Amino acid sequence: MTHGFVLIILAFLKGVALVLFGELPMSQHALVDLIATITKLFFAIYVFEKNPRNAVNRLWSLLILCLVIWGFGEFILRVSSQAQTAEVVNRISRIGFCVLPSLFLHFVLEFTRKRGSDLSGKVVMALYAPAILFSSLQLSGLITRPYALDIGFSSVHASGYWMFMLWLELCFVGGLILCYRKWMRSPSPRLRKQTMYVLLGVSIPVCIALTADTFSPVFGIESLYLALATTTSMAAAVTYAIVKFELMHLTPESTAEVIVTAMGDLLAVTDEEGYVVFSNKAFQETVANERSALKPMHVAEFIQNGKEILEGARTADDLHVRSLLMGVSYLTKSGSSFPVLLSVSHIRDDGDPVGFVLLANDVTERQELVRLYEETKEKYRSIVESSLDAIVIVQDEKLVYVNPTAVQMFGYGSSLEMTEVQFIETVSPASRPFLKIQKENGVIGEQILQNHEVRGLTKQGKVIDLEMNAITTMWEGTLAVQASFRDVTERKMLEREQALWLWEQETMTKIDRELIAMVDLQKTLAAISQHAKLLTRADLAAVLMVDMAKGFYSWRAMKGNALPFPTRSFQLTSIHRELLKKREMVVMQNSDKDSQYPMDQFPALQEEHLVSCVGFPLYSEDESVGFLVVGYRRLHVFSEREVRLLTSLAEKSSLALTNARLYDNLLHREKDLELLSGARVKAQEDERRRIAREIHDGLGQMLTAIKFNLEILEDTIAPKEDERKRIDDMKNLLDSVMKEARELSYNLMPSVLDDFGLAPALQLLCEQFSQRVEVKILFQAQGSNERLEPALEIGLYRIAQEALNNAVKHAQATEITMRLVRRPEGIQLTIEDNGKGFDVRPSEARIVGQAGMGLVSMRERAMSFSGVLTIDSSPGKGTTIEAQIPLPELEVVQKP
Repeated sequence: MTHGFVLIILAFLKGVALVLFGELPMSQHALVDLIATITKLFFAIYVFEKNPRNAVNRLWSLLILCLVIWGFGEFILRVSSQAQTAEVVNRISRIGFCVLPSLFLHFVLEFTRKRGSDLSGKVVMALYAPAILFSSLQLSGLITRPYALDIGFSSVHASGYWMFMLWLELCFVGGLILCYRKWMRSPSPRLRKQTMYVLLGVSIPVCIALTADTFSPVFGIESLYLALATTTSMAAAVTYAIVKFELMHLTPESTAEVIVTAMGDLLAVTDEEGYVVFSNKAFQETVANERSALKPMHVAEFIQNGKEILEGARTADDLHVRSLLMGVSYLTKSGSSFPVLLSVSHIRDDGDPVGFVLLANDVTERQELVRLYEETKEKYRSIVESSLDAIVIVQDEKLVYVNPTAVQMFGYGSSLEMTEVQFIETVSPASRPFLKIQKENGVIGEQILQNHEVRGLTKQGKVIDLEMNAITTMWEGTLAVQASFRDVTERKMLEREQALWLWEQETMTKIDRELIAMVDLQKTLAAISQHAKLLTRADLAAVLMVDMAKGFYSWRAMKGNALPFPTRSFQLTSIHRELLKKREMVVMQNSDKDSQYPMDQFPALQEEHLVSCVGFPLYSEDESVGFLVVGYRRLHVFSEREVRLLTSLAEKSSLALTNARLYDNLLHREKDLELLSGARVKAQEDERRRIAREIHDGLGQMLTAIKFNLEILEDTIAPKEDERKRIDDMKNLLDSVMKEARELSYNLMPSVLDDFGLAPALQLLCEQFSQRVEVKILFQAQGSNERLEPALEIGLYRIAQEALNNAVKHAQATEITMRLVRRPEGIQLTIEDNGKGFDVRPSEARIVGQAGMGLVSMRERAMSFSGVLTIDSSPGKGTTIEAQIPLPELEVVQKP
């Protein structure tokens, strides 16, 4: 292989020499090939020299060299006259053409890869394996072979050429796809422009070359010129893109040029005397004037005491100080000045001083920032020092800074004294477990606590309510916590008082509703005692009731008592009467200092070992009826709040007591009315029984005697026909009167009820009533046949009588059903009819208004036995009357 390349080089040099000396004729093709090859060689050298450390530059130079080797081989073939030489040159020079696809793909991969990534060795080996294969085939003459022309030789396709072309097309298409992806994804316009040049510079020539190589033989066109033009233009376009838009690496020269041009600092280089010999763009635009273009500027023209500064730089250089740094002012073109930070360095060449480098940094903004920083710092210090909130800096759980408000709030003498304590010592022990503000890692300005409520602890041990905010900050270069406190003790006290006031109002409203709803006197008194104890958290609360007429008082309700509730009454003394006359709050203390109202005047309180008591009078209809008493078994001073609550409770209790007493009186009156009603009903039944007995025993016997005497008289005389007819009429009249007397006696007091009980009496009543009024009546009885109390049997019988009368007389019923059901818990009597019905309430009102007492009498009879009578009726749907009477065991009597 090496021998072959040497042969190619020698043949190339020989051919060039023969052509130059005119000994060898050269065709036009050879001349064009030579010029194109030399141009490509120039591109390869130019790209490599521009940046030899860049892999992209190196790969593109190698790719162009492959084209150069191919071009040199074509030139030698064109000028060669020996077939053997042409064979060797063709096989070796075309190796560059075989390596070209792999090298192009390697170049594209390197060109499109991301920064920081690298191609692995396996990928590179996979890329060049086909190149080695096709190079071997080329050496064997299977890709191309020489072909003799009139002048020289040329290459033609061999059997393996189309396989190689397929590989070449795959490599170029894959490379172009990678370039297109980079063009689409490139973040900067410069990268996109560079990629576009590479994409177009490769794709257009390759498409032209492939088209020409395919169709030129068909039309008999020489494709050599197109191949040379396309490869040369491709090399030129990509070379331009790599060199013009180079981004991956900078050469030392270009780097220095870019830095000097782009730097914002003012750079000036002077000679030993101080005249400016070089300056960058920033210096020229800011300092250099029009005269400096004709005559060099001296440092004294734009720096005050410039000569002294250079002399100081010489002295510093003698002391082996590399540069002198100072703050000076530069003069601008317009004559104004601005502050700079100047670095002056002495330049030496082989030990001899040759000049100075002046590098100035404009510190106008920096000084302004420093001024603003100092101003802000002073404002911040002033704000912090005068803040009404306590502000502290906590570092490693220690107080490193406190403002005057914090010193005053926590009761210390000075800030120095306060910073000697730990931060946790300023927090109440109850709040310490829930407060953690120190952070090992944090972001400056991060909010740690916001409007956090905490209890603080002063130096004197006083607990105060605080509202705390905390953020992370820097203190002397170390992470710390800035905490601010606001004393909200007064606000929390007001909030607690407001919450307590709201609770009191809600509680008193609830008590008011509860007491108003109560009508039972004893329950009302118990509720008053319970609420008084809860409102004041007293040891004992009680209600004392007074009977002025009898001269006694008694404890009616008591909560919190340690001894049994005193049930007996106590005699009113003169002290008690005096208290009742005052009608005001009374405070009693079990001590020698309080002799006006000694505790021994109230034995029940003394036995409970109460030390402090207070009493509030209770009224009913402007009459003193008792006291609300609250006591403690320890010395207690009654606060204004307790007095206010108990006074309000006593006023509400007075109204509740009035209602309860009125209701109690009403209950007594109702009980009296019930007793009176029961007595009235009993008297009525007794009177009915007496009248029935009188009718049966007296009137009945007399009517029987009259009829008997009339029959005797009839037998003793011989009456005429008209007299006999009159006697028969008298006898019939006597029979009717006797029948009416028996019915009247039975209705007033049926004997079957006394003799056989309720069920037989009701059954007989239904039968007689049905016969008399010709109405179908069905009677049903369930349960035991045990006799009931006589009064109850009579009451149920009267209810049944009244119900039947109403069904026939008012409802005009044709069918009536009566059921008597006996259960363990009571007895139920139901009368149903199919009459016209009625609207219950208006009918009752109408009947009562017309002095009809039927329904009222029925309900009153049921209620007299603690029962309930219900009437269910509506117009056109009949009527159902149901009486339910509870039946305690004591009311049941055995059968006679």
